[in-house]
Amino acid sequence: MRIVSLLAIAAACMALPARAVVIPSDGFVINPASAHDITVDGIFTNPAEWSDITPRAFRSGNPPQPVSLFDSSGDTLLYAALAPGIAVSEIGLYLMYDYRGRTDRSYANGITIAEIKFPIVSGNLKITLKGNGSVLPEGPNPAPSSFFDGFFEVDGSTCTTCGDIEVAVGFGPSFGTTGNPHLLVELEVPLNVPAGFFNGPGLPTGPIAGLYSPAPAFWGAAAENDAADPPISAAIFEINPDGSTLVCPVPGPCPLAVPEPAPLWLLGLGLAAIGWRNRKHA
Repeated sequence: MRIVSLLAIAAACMALPARAVVIPSDGFVINPASAHDITVDGIFTNPAEWSDITPRAFRSGNPPQPVSLFDSSGDTLLYAALAPGIAVSEIGLYLMYDYRGRTDRSYANGITIAEIKFPIVSGNLKITLKGNGSVLPEGPNPAPSSFFDGFFEVDGSTCTTCGDIEVAVGFGPSFGTTGNPHLLVELEVPLNVPAGFFNGPGLPTGPIAGLYSPAPAFWGAAAENDAADPPISAAIFEINPDGSTLVCPVPGPCPLAVPEPAPLWLLGLGLAAIGWRNRKHA
C-alpha cells in the first residue's frame, strides 16, 4: 500500500507559532518537538513537562472513537511528540496515555494494566503492563519495578533489543488540573533515523540507531478501566524532518496510509505475554 506523506501540511504550519496545530476537519494534531525534558515516571512531573504538546482525545470502546478535546464523553488523552529526555542522550519519541476510566489503583497479580502495540524496525511490538498485587502509588513512583511488571514481545517472541524503551505507570490528575487521580502510562521509544533525516534547528544531524522508524505507523492501546478492558486509542503517527509529530486518529478520515499489517486487530487485552523486564534504566 502506498504511503501518503503529510509533510506539505507540516511545512505550511511552520509559519505559525510553535504550538500544536489541530486541523478540525480531519482531526489531525501536529505537535512540534517539545522544548522541555520529559521524565518517564508515569505522572505529569512538573508544570513544564508536556505543556507545549496538545493531546488527541478519544472515547474508549471497541473501536475507540476520536472526539473533541471539549467533548465530555472523552476519557482518554493521547500525548505524542519528540522531546529531550532525562534518561537518554538523544531526542526520542514520547507518549503519555491519560486514561480517566481507571481510578482504582489496585491490580491483582497478573491483571493487565495496559497494552500498547506498534511497529519497530524488527517487527510488531506489544508492550503489556501487568499488576503484581501491589497498589500503584499516586504521584511520583519511587521504585517503578515494585508496582508493575512489564512484558515486551516482537511478533510473539521475547524482545531482546527493547532494553532502551522506557515505560512507567502511575496515578495522578490530568495535566494542569487538581482532579481525581487516574491511570497514567508514560513511554519513550528511541528513534531509528538515517543521517540527515532531521532538518530542524537543534535536532540531531547524525544517524540514530534506535528502534522506531519515523515512517507512518499504526499505534493501538488498551487499558483496564474500573469494570472492563476497552481499547482506549487508535492512531497513525508520522515523524517529520522538522521534528514535528503528526497524530491522525483512527477511525476517521485520514490521508495517511500504512503498509499492511496495521489493522485494528492489534487492539485488545488479555493476550499471553512473554516476560522480560520492568523498566529500562539508562
